[in-house]
Formats: sequence, structure tokens, C-alpha cells
Amino acid sequence: MTDDTLSPGVPPLSPSTPTSDMPGMDCLAVCNMLLDLAGDEGLSPQDLQSLLYLAHGLHLRRTGGRPLVYGYFEAWEQGPVHPTLQSHLTGFQGLDLTVDLKLRFLRRRSLMDPMVHRPTPPESPMAIGCGILVVQMFRHLSPDQLHDLVTAPGSPWDTVLSSAVARGVCGFRIPDGVIRAKFHMHKLLIVSNT
Repeated sequence: MTDDTLSPGVPPLSPSTPTSDMPGMDCLAVCNMLLDLAGDEGLSPQDLQSLLYLAHGLHLRRTGGRPLVYGYFEAWEQGPVHPTLQSHLTGFQGLDLTVDLKLRFLRRRSLMDPMVHRPTPPESPMAIGCGILVVQMFRHLSPDQLHDLVTAPGSPWDTVLSSAVARGVCGFRIPDGVIRAKFHMHKLLIVSNT
């Protein structure tokens, strides 16, 4: 199964599309987009982390390695976590980011421009397409199913955590190269559960 078979509404990256070492977008801008796409039901903080991670991984795969968001993900016990997002989610644990809470979340300052209260929403068709696809495909999953998906055996999270634990190392950063190389393991879990 290729990335394109999962996303008929998102144009594939053409071989002539240039790739670069772009740093990615502000994770808060991408999260705001994901919250908008999720609608009134909202998302739990952990679901938001998981959907951000999945959108980032899909974007890496579809663009030849360009990150969706700048920064990095870490392999925490509950799954992949973007530390910058985690710092902004303090105080929201155990709550859904619904309309009222989302308004408070959106007012947080952008890391890119501290004078702007709401980060600029993504304009890239690829970024928007990855966000739409991830919300459409995974929003319906229960928290346990979403956790199982992002922590699947052989996934980037599992690969990094297993390696770090075996070596007794702390600081379980998940490099984009590992996400890109192992991201297909998430889709294998989806296919095997259907």
C-alpha cells in the first residue's frame, strides 16, 4: 500500500517537486488546523499529540523528507510527544480541547512571532491535505486504538524506545529519518485491524 492509495483527495508529490531542508511550520499552527478539522467534538491533548505526529509522518513520506512542523518528537510512555506542544498543553490534561478550551489554546503566542497571538495557519496544499487525511482517517479511533496505532511494534516510537531502553539511554528523540523510514509500520497495523 502506498501513501497515495490512502489519500485520493491529496495530490501526490511529483518527482520534479523540489525538496529542501525547510524547518517546518509552527506546531501550534498545525494543531489549530487539526482542531478546526476535528470540529465541535474537540480532541484530547494526547489525541492532538498523536494526530500531529501522524500528520508529520505522512508529510515526511509524501514530500521526500520535508518536516511538517519544526522541532522534534520524543518517545514517551504514552506515545510520540512534541515537547513544544506539550508545554502549551499544560493545564489541559484530562480535558477535551473543545470550542471553549480551544479559544484559550489559540490565544497562546506563536513561537515564530511572539507578537502574533494566533499562528498563521498552514497554506501549503500538502500540509492541509495531510491534516485533512489524518483527521478523516484517525479521528474516529478510540484513545486506546490511537495509542496502539502510534506505538505499533516496529513503528518509529517502538524502534527508538526499544533501542534507548536496551542501551540505558535517556532522551528518546525520534529523528525525522526514523519516522520517514518506519512510518509504514503504522499503516500495516491499520490494514491488519480491518
